[in-house]
Amino acid sequence: MHRLNFHTAILKAFGLFRKVDAQKTVSKGIVIFGGALNSDPDGANAEQAYRFSKEHFTEAQARKWLTDNKVEFDTFEPAIEENSQKGVSYRTIGGELRVDGEGEDGKKIVGHAAVFNQLSLPMYGFREQVLPGAFKKTIKESDIRALWNHNPNNVLGRNTAGTLELSEDDTGLAVRITPPDTQWAKDLSESIRRGDVSQMSFGFRTIKDSFHTEEGMITRNLEEVQLFDVSPVTYPAYPTTDVSVRALAFAASQAGETRDSKLFKAMLKLNAGEELRDDELVALKDFASTLQKKLTPSAPTEGHAGNTKPAGESRHLSINRLKLDLIKITEETT
Repeated sequence: MHRLNFHTAILKAFGLFRKVDAQKTVSKGIVIFGGALNSDPDGANAEQAYRFSKEHFTEAQARKWLTDNKVEFDTFEPAIEENSQKGVSYRTIGGELRVDGEGEDGKKIVGHAAVFNQLSLPMYGFREQVLPGAFKKTIKESDIRALWNHNPNNVLGRNTAGTLELSEDDTGLAVRITPPDTQWAKDLSESIRRGDVSQMSFGFRTIKDSFHTEEGMITRNLEEVQLFDVSPVTYPAYPTTDVSVRALAFAASQAGETRDSKLFKAMLKLNAGEELRDDELVALKDFASTLQKKLTPSAPTEGHAGNTKPAGESRHLSINRLKLDLIKITEETT
């Protein structure tokens, strides 16, 4: 996961840890993150990643430091540029939406784009929650838009123009939009009033996060984010219903892939809506291609009475569904 202010050398996947947090400051601008491994019954700490402050290290300097200090790492993720859209993710975590007001100021679109301390539905390998304070800095400093379905061609408001008001309250990220006097915005307001559109999501980039294990599942805490937009949406902008990714994950586990492998990491990023590196995309496509070649449906098993489906037929349908999912995921990421 590329971060705005840090170059990151990842030694082990965070999914291998019960909880990951800052362990030690090596020198100015270098922090080691780590924690207890799930596989270690004694709970001894292990290093998960090295983070290099962009303020003190260029990418080349960070790589040189790792080489000079003989630190072996699995993946290196350079810090992203301030004005880059790279690494922007979209989430729907709680939230609600309504149309308010009929006075001189006209109708307002109000609600919450995110709710604090509410766990998302399970993504591949983890759940997420937004912590209070995550938006506090960005709503003061960032140029943020309100869009319709995250489409930059449909701007509902903008904080720098005074047509989008953002604040943190006890519930979460409160939103108040003054929509433009255009037909499409009026149509949207009517759809919200009717209840046809009732959810919001937000586009963000992670600045600071942490992880812990709760009830056997990893939870990612979004502690600080850079907010790009808030948006009424027709469908929740959460990747939890991505059947093709779940199918890939299951097939990979059956093939002996571990959570620490490049393939699993690529699936995790894909399901989180994050940008894939070229080598991760290649790993996904190669795996999809391999499965498409090797998996062949079995003939239906005969001799089953009643309405119960034969085992062979069930497997036949399952494998063909998996193939369709693999083709879909390959096409969508090209």
